[in-house]
Amino acid sequence: MHLERLESVEAHIDRIEKELFKTLEPHADKLTLLMTIPGLASISAAIILAEIGVDMAVWPTEKHFSAWAGVAPGCKETGGKAKRAPVRKGNPYLCTILMECAGPAIKTKTCHLGPKYHKLSAQLGSKKKARMAIAHKLALIIYRNLAANAQYKEPSPKPMSKKVQARIKNKRVSDLERLGYKVTLEPLDPAS
Repeated sequence: MHLERLESVEAHIDRIEKELFKTLEPHADKLTLLMTIPGLASISAAIILAEIGVDMAVWPTEKHFSAWAGVAPGCKETGGKAKRAPVRKGNPYLCTILMECAGPAIKTKTCHLGPKYHKLSAQLGSKKKARMAIAHKLALIIYRNLAANAQYKEPSPKPMSKKVQARIKNKRVSDLERLGYKVTLEPLDPAS
């Protein structure tokens, strides 16, 4: 009996998915644009497209869109000092699907969102807050891609500044010296 019930539920899900994709057929190009974003599969892209539509002119900026989606960081300012605040309330369905899509986006090896997530979770001390920040990034990417009608392109990594390089070098040297090693650094020959 349980297997029959499970099979009937799966049949209902298949029927609903077919209806959803049939309804979104006129916007198949937008659907394929969304599916180029890391973390978004066909169903999640269809749900997002069903929630927001295809016209990005409704929102003046990407910040307005992320606030409407419910993933924008809150703003609490008192006495001229900005303090942490919970995220704003927005579309609960879009917020939920963006949080769900943040998981696979974090695990994508070629995406810049994974290292950003790990950095934020270490800084904030909360994996949930870091995941919300990644959902916010996804909302911004979705808005930009749909507004420009362009496929997702992975941003090129920024080169490390001399100051950051020096700080990393000094930290590694001090760590090795603390372990009892004498460290001398010689720059590599650029020709080799």
